[in-house]
Amino acid sequence: MIVKGLSHIHCKEIIHCDLKLENILLFPSDMPSYLSSEVFSGHIDAPMDIWALGCIVIEMLTELPAWGESFLSTEEYLRFFIEYLELLPKKAKGISFFCCDFLEKCFIKDPSKRWIADMLLDHHFL
Repeated sequence: MIVKGLSHIHCKEIIHCDLKLENILLFPSDMPSYLSSEVFSGHIDAPMDIWALGCIVIEMLTELPAWGESFLSTEEYLRFFIEYLELLPKKAKGISFFCCDFLEKCFIKDPSKRWIADMLLDHHFL
């Protein structure tokens, strides 16, 4: 349902800009762990929602933030890990091949190459 919703709003050129588990289910959190690398350069577009979707999938699987570390509680730390160390969110251990592939499509660093919601709708993981 989330991917269908993203597909629908992205077709209308609407970007959510704040996609996180707390906006889907009610959980308290102030962590910026859903931000993609392009956000730090001021590039706001549909691929940032896809990155956040990948973070949500990880959090739903693990019950932990996608980065899995409580010290990533500020944008500065997250920016350092994404931009300078070029790290990606941690995938859960023991996930299926299709889940792993789905997450890889969500976390492509270059937003112009990251899969769009319509492409993800046809992914075998869903």
